[in-house]
Amino acid sequence: QMAVQSQVNSEIIPAAQTTWLTDSLKQLFRIQYPVTNVYQYTDKSGTYFCVFTESRDSIIPSKDTFHFRIRAVNLKQESSGQFSKVWDMNDYVLQKDQQESNIWFWDQYIAFEDLDKDGLTDPVIVYGTAAANGISDGRMKCMVFYKGEKIGVRHQNALGLNERNTTVDKAFYNLPSAIQLCVARRMEDMIKQQEAVFSSGWQKAMKSKRTYFDEKNQ
Repeated sequence: QMAVQSQVNSEIIPAAQTTWLTDSLKQLFRIQYPVTNVYQYTDKSGTYFCVFTESRDSIIPSKDTFHFRIRAVNLKQESSGQFSKVWDMNDYVLQKDQQESNIWFWDQYIAFEDLDKDGLTDPVIVYGTAAANGISDGRMKCMVFYKGEKIGVRHQNALGLNERNTTVDKAFYNLPSAIQLCVARRMEDMIKQQEAVFSSGWQKAMKSKRTYFDEKNQ
């Protein structure tokens, strides 16, 4: 039996093709920071453009630009050619306690795919922060947009074993297993790429549907 081909297509749009994103549209949807990427995706419900933006806050000569704020806005293109906002998400660095210096979208983990094969796209958006020791004591967040809900796994990296912890939204465990698996695979990839260290036994904790786990509370 052949699998039904899911009619979901997504691609990153080159900046030259984003002329439709006019100043008035940016104003309308409060797109204030420089645009870093635009993903276009189409499924049975229509055509969408997800606009990723990052603020530019301090530029250190010979070093990278630091972003203190990020925002993604998901726009649907209506049949009239107009756009409407479906959802948006924003976040920022924690400067007081954690002395984070940078927050940015982790493009290599972002995907617009139909994971549960219902003909609708299940956006997975991943981003993180850097603090005094880079990402090794920053945070990571993996957000899934599913049927109008924003559901996330949030992780605090740390050099100290007992300072690492992970919080999982309760609704995450109600997601189709294919979506849960997609997030778990990303977590495994982050470990391989040395972008995250989760507490030992994290897979078991997630199998037990734990909403919080760290090294002390397995």
